[in-house]
Amino acid sequence: YPRGQAWVDPDDIVQLEGVDRAEDALIAAAQQLRGLRSYLEAACRLVAPEPWLRTWLRRQGRSADQMPLLTVTCRHLPPARDALSDQASRKEPEVPPCPAHLLASLYPSYSFAVSADAGGGNTMAAKRMVASAARRALDGLRALGSEDRFPGFTLPLYVPLGTLPTTWDGVVQASVAALPALAEPGLEVAVALASTLRADNPRPWRALVVVDGTDRTHRSGSSAVADKERDFVALVTSSPHQSHPGWRPSRPAQVVLCGRHGSPAHHRAAEALRRERPDAVATMGLDPLTGAEIDRYVASLSTARIALTGKARDLATNPLLLTLSVIAGREHPGEGDSTDLLDRVIDVLLGAEAGHRRYLAEIAFRAAVAKHQPVSEFTLADIATRGSEPAVELALADNDIERAMAIALDRHERQAFQSAEEETHLLTASGAGWRFFHDRAFAFLVADRVARHAAEDPGSGDELFGELGYHLGDTLWTDVIEATGRLLELRSRASADRA
Repeated sequence: YPRGQAWVDPDDIVQLEGVDRAEDALIAAAQQLRGLRSYLEAACRLVAPEPWLRTWLRRQGRSADQMPLLTVTCRHLPPARDALSDQASRKEPEVPPCPAHLLASLYPSYSFAVSADAGGGNTMAAKRMVASAARRALDGLRALGSEDRFPGFTLPLYVPLGTLPTTWDGVVQASVAALPALAEPGLEVAVALASTLRADNPRPWRALVVVDGTDRTHRSGSSAVADKERDFVALVTSSPHQSHPGWRPSRPAQVVLCGRHGSPAHHRAAEALRRERPDAVATMGLDPLTGAEIDRYVASLSTARIALTGKARDLATNPLLLTLSVIAGREHPGEGDSTDLLDRVIDVLLGAEAGHRRYLAEIAFRAAVAKHQPVSEFTLADIATRGSEPAVELALADNDIERAMAIALDRHERQAFQSAEEETHLLTASGAGWRFFHDRAFAFLVADRVARHAAEDPGSGDELFGELGYHLGDTLWTDVIEATGRLLELRSRASADRA
């Protein structure tokens, strides 16, 4: 009944629902449309702050809806020649630089492989892309009868990867599970989405599949897993030569693969996408933030006088580090110190789990020593306690990650590791192992461990600094060496202040 009018069932048998328009009444009465509307409304709310940012906003007296959004620019990157194999002479369609979250809507006939550094804005751009498409679809759904304005619809599916769906039902269910609370039961919503994509009607729906985290698809380097990556890409592109169980959409999906720059898993997925759609795929990369965007964001997120200069300003070109810089920032100007900033940033991310920092620093140190560099991915064998490496390797050979984890790390380290991956996102699964959210954070934690042991056990200094001495002049260790000295200075000053 029209909202605002006092319609009452005298027998109190029928449950009445007020609506603004006749179109809304039709949607509410049809189960498939109701499930579809519930999904699209939830997808519109997909862009939500991380828990640590939500806590900070609440302390500032602001709601999550008041969070300003960063606009990250993406630009076309010619794919590496080795990624093209026998198609090295083929050229991709040129795509001018544009806001990353508008990429799919500006170029609906193309699919994309998008890469960025850790914290570079991939996930937020992917979520904004899905939320924007959901708003447009919701407007079209309510504009019943407007065939000229809305000849077809885009149904956005946000798929954050951990495991690879093997059917379209799995793709749909992963997208439904990734959304905030739905107004309808998740199973009913998934059925509604599947029915919508399968239907062939005058206003057909086309899927926009935004895959977030193609660098996080597995922790095993076996060729069988690489085959599954290719099968997944073939599934979402609905390649006719592939035999997949279950149904497929009535129209080919537009696909956007978002992953970490330099990840072998993301590289393989992007290469598979190029093979499936050789004439309609563009490789994109996200740019660092401009100075103007940094200043705009800082001013809109905080009223405090926060100065981001020097090396801290360099870190702030990364969207994640910029947000953390504002939260952890000082209210006085001065030359920015990246070590001091990272010292506070790690504590912001850890929040109530600040005690985990010691164990994560120990894990980072062991990984760096085993790999001879404090960057990129590391495996459980790299971070295993001394003497347990053979047993860990054996468990990994059996693909028993749980047993390998139990052998490699002690109880406190396992708890810190699990929390860092699932709650604070300091760690992410990546290819054959894990990565810290940013290589500068990896280097900082290595320095944190060295400085902590040097301060707590002066007798260990020769051994610790001897480890750093092996890498003097190595550019990959510059951040560790500089941060170690700065952390010792900061802790010495703090001790003097307490005294």
